[in-house]
Amino acid sequence: MIALTNAICLLYKKCVRCYPTSFRLEFEEEMYDVFTKAVADANASGFMSIMALFFREIRDYP
Repeated sequence: MIALTNAICLLYKKCVRCYPTSFRLEFEEEMYDVFTKAVADANASGFMSIMALFFREIRDYP
């Protein structure tokens, strides 16, 4: 399960790079911190919670 959470966090970090530079410079670290905490919380609830979080983020991605 650790490999899955690491892969999801890495993918999220790469997706954040698609935001405009000015936005990314201001918010990238905070966005990544919030996402990794959400993944850790979901990890405590199991695989389906992680996948639900991931698909929710993908659905809401600009």
